[in-house]
Formats: sequence, structure tokens, C-alpha cells
Amino acid sequence: MQKIKAELEIAVAALRDRVVLGVDIPAAQHRALIGRGGQHLNELQNKYSVMVQFPGSRSYYQTGEPENAEEMASADSANVVRVSGPRPAVEKAIDELKVGHLRQLA
Repeated sequence: MQKIKAELEIAVAALRDRVVLGVDIPAAQHRALIGRGGQHLNELQNKYSVMVQFPGSRSYYQTGEPENAEEMASADSANVVRVSGPRPAVEKAIDELKVGHLRQLA
């Protein structure tokens, strides 16, 4: 019983610390960031224990509205990628997405 309680407390803490942030990445770059068969996307999600949702994905709108929606208001909605998970991990994943995006432009 104690073990179950401890696991539930960990799960509750993870949900409490969960955030959703948006990042503006041109839609033309999404395919390369996802990779063949989702390889790059899966690696990024596993590395940071986050969920990354690209516009058009089935669960994009189930992720929830990004906390920084106001900041994303001027971005084309087709460019806004949503990243959810613990804030420090989400911020690192967003940084990596931005770096990957910049590599695609080079």
C-alpha cells in the first residue's frame, strides 16, 4: 500500500509540474525535425521525457493551450509546435528544436 501511495504522489507531482509551451518553427521545417518514421521526434521526446505535438497531429489540440499563447499569437498557427512536460525539460527540448530548425536553414 505504501509503495502505491508513493507512486501516486510522484505521478501527481509530475502532473502538477507539467506545462505546455509553444515554439514558432516554420512548417516547412517540421518534416525534417520529425525525421523518417518519427525517428528524430521520438529521440527528442525520450531524451527529455516530453511530448512534442506538431500542427496536424491527431493529439495536437488535446495537449492543451500553451502557457505562452499570447507570445505565439502573432505566429502562423501552422508553425506553432506544442511541447509538454516538466518545465525544465520542455525548455531544453524547445532549445534543441530551435537549434535543429536553424541547422535546417544552414
